[in-house]
Amino acid sequence: NLCDGCLECVRICPTHALLGRKGSVPLFFEDSCLGCSLCAEICPKKAIKDGKKEIGTLYDGESDRIRIISAAIKPGEARSPLVAYSLVKFFKQIDKNQFDRIIIDTCPGVANPVMQALRLAEHALIVTEPTPLGLNTMKLSFKAMEKLGMSFDIVINRANVPSGVTKIIEEEAAKRGIKVFRIPYDEAVIEAAVQGVPAVKRNERIKQAFLEIVREVFSID
Repeated sequence: NLCDGCLECVRICPTHALLGRKGSVPLFFEDSCLGCSLCAEICPKKAIKDGKKEIGTLYDGESDRIRIISAAIKPGEARSPLVAYSLVKFFKQIDKNQFDRIIIDTCPGVANPVMQALRLAEHALIVTEPTPLGLNTMKLSFKAMEKLGMSFDIVINRANVPSGVTKIIEEEAAKRGIKVFRIPYDEAVIEAAVQGVPAVKRNERIKQAFLEIVREVFSID
């Protein structure tokens, strides 16, 4: 009843979750909303109120002296950036001095949730695979790193799978003076995943590959 159809909310919405014409109440596309509240802030009539809806779950647990904080989005929910934002907000409230090292894992690509996580990091590991898609995503990641001004290394997963792409990845890294680490393909990884056990506890070759990364990145002997 308060809305007069000024469309200020439509104008400012960064994801175009609102649509309308002058003098009418805008239509709201909930799945496109990121919950930034810009519309509520700018509305001169204060016609927009914040609401609440469960779109995911945050998890906080510990295993083998490793604290694991993660999040999961509800099936069918499209707004993963909101879940990522909630996880980042929770992470920022934690006392970081209690940890020796902090590792932040992300989903593939360079979408909004990935960029949110990268802004919390000091150094990044770009994990890729010797496939055309992996190569393309890696190049997009290069641009993201340059934009953030962040140092990074490359990890080639399943590095021993026959492919001409591995050489291209190594050449791209060499151009930029970037270190390349390799994790071999091994069915033991699949078996460990099925059993819910870290692969490094089941396979010496995989263990050594990860130890090399840890020693180089964290300067640990």
